[in-house]
Amino acid sequence: MGSDLERRNSEMTQFVYTVSHDLKSPLVTIQGFSGALKHAIEAGEKEATRDMVERIHNASKRMSETVEDLLELSRIGMVIHESAEFSFGESCKMVLHDLAGLIDESDAVIRVIGGENKLYADEVRIRQVLQNLIQNAIVYGKSDDGAPEISVSLTSSGEQSVIRVE
Repeated sequence: MGSDLERRNSEMTQFVYTVSHDLKSPLVTIQGFSGALKHAIEAGEKEATRDMVERIHNASKRMSETVEDLLELSRIGMVIHESAEFSFGESCKMVLHDLAGLIDESDAVIRVIGGENKLYADEVRIRQVLQNLIQNAIVYGKSDDGAPEISVSLTSSGEQSVIRVE
């Protein structure tokens, strides 16, 4: 009984950490672009204003989806999305868009290799994992000049695919 309680507490701690991580990234993007938006509006930069509003909208939409997943999880105990074929490159593009504020702030250089490849998996979970790994790489991976250099790659062999964030 005691080990079961310890295991459940450990799972809950990991869950709370993951949720906090997943919600923090869109918030960083919203905060960064809302500050820049204020300056763009004051300067009368219409095109930059439109772009920033779009980025803020997308980040808030992603945050809303995460909250919906949490609500679903609380109801059914486990969130599982249907596996389907999707573009690895497009998923990476979405993740990098969501992390744009952090990427700009850190001057990170991110290369996607194998973006033309397709995956058959739960795209929502793949994006969450990519977002967490890339965000950690930005925060904890510094190069000699201070700006993180990150490579995200997908290689496939037969039915097996390997995603790397280095």
